[in-house]
Amino acid sequence: MDVKTAFLNGTLAETIYMEVPEGVAIPTNKRAHEYQPPIACRLIKAIYGLKQSLGALYGRINNFFKLDDFI
Repeated sequence: MDVKTAFLNGTLAETIYMEVPEGVAIPTNKRAHEYQPPIACRLIKAIYGLKQSLGALYGRINNFFKLDDFI
């Protein structure tokens, strides 16, 4: 398992939105090359600094061990 990105492997059970980092924009009209800054984005996977990251990682590891009869 890659320890450096371990927290990024957990899937979140609840719906979490975060403020979009500065400089990120989404295309509104690809032909006219118009962009609009998004208001928020929904997180699907856990990220560093999120309170739920450790629980999501533990749940994934625990499920893996249960499926392979380690527990």
